[in-house]
Amino acid sequence: MSKTGAREYTFATAPGQRPLLDEAPCDCDSKRVEAFMNSAVGASLHVMETHGLCSMATATGLVLVAASLFNPVNYKEPVPKDIVQRTCDLASIMETVAKRMRERVGY
Repeated sequence: MSKTGAREYTFATAPGQRPLLDEAPCDCDSKRVEAFMNSAVGASLHVMETHGLCSMATATGLVLVAASLFNPVNYKEPVPKDIVQRTCDLASIMETVAKRMRERVGY
């Protein structure tokens, strides 16, 4: 997780909702990260409308794309030395988000 750790990731969180992720996963500029996420949501909605995909197909695809970013076979050499730690960190983030998604819907 982030060395700063103090930043909340409140992206797409309504007032009164608990954020899906409390701690920034890295030290990247939070404004750039939020701009990326906003554009990714817009692009995803556009693809859904253009290709007639449902939110489940689109979201599943995005999760698999995220996971593929940590698959060593997808890297041109050299593979980052901390790829195992990065992979485990992403898995932990996904578990946290999944738990909080269930909490939001009362499951």
